Amino acid sequence: MKRLALIAVLCLLTGLSEATFELDDPSRPDEDVKTDEDAGQDVKVDATMVQGGALQQAIGDFNAAIGYLAKGNNDKAFGLFQKSALAGHVGAAYYLADMYSDGSGTTQNYAEAYVWASVAAAESGNADADKAAHSRDAYAKFLSLETLNAAQQRADILFRETRAKRTPGKELTN
Repeated sequence: MKRLALIAVLCLLTGLSEATFELDDPSRPDEDVKTDEDAGQDVKVDATMVQGGALQQAIGDFNAAIGYLAKGNNDKAFGLFQKSALAGHVGAAYYLADMYSDGSGTTQNYAEAYVWASVAAAESGNADADKAAHSRDAYAKFLSLETLNAAQQRADILFRETRAKRTPGKELTN
């Protein structure tokens, strides 16, 4: 958990978080990004909520989660990372995996840690994909074969859903 807090503080101080870059959309006026301060663990994100404002909302939620993590408010950070990850933010998926593995802001759950690390690792071009894959493989060692298979299936579904939210019209099919 100390590692998460240190990473969060460094991201805030250096401004290097991928979420600190704003989207330029000339068709929309500048607006403040609002975050859901009361996000809980059972957040559901509407599958149609993708473009413009929804993506900015996911980025805003990610940034707010980093802030809460830096302040030691793991429960709020977890809820916002979850909301952001479900909306397609890959960095949030990586943090969510870490929080599940440590039991920070939630009950420790290696199966869920595996799921979210898999989602983050599957995104090609993501700078943290190798770290996420390494974490995913470490979490797998704690799972039975049956639990691992179920986690892999859940990760595949979540990756497809979140990928569709990041890149509308480019849903993955099998």
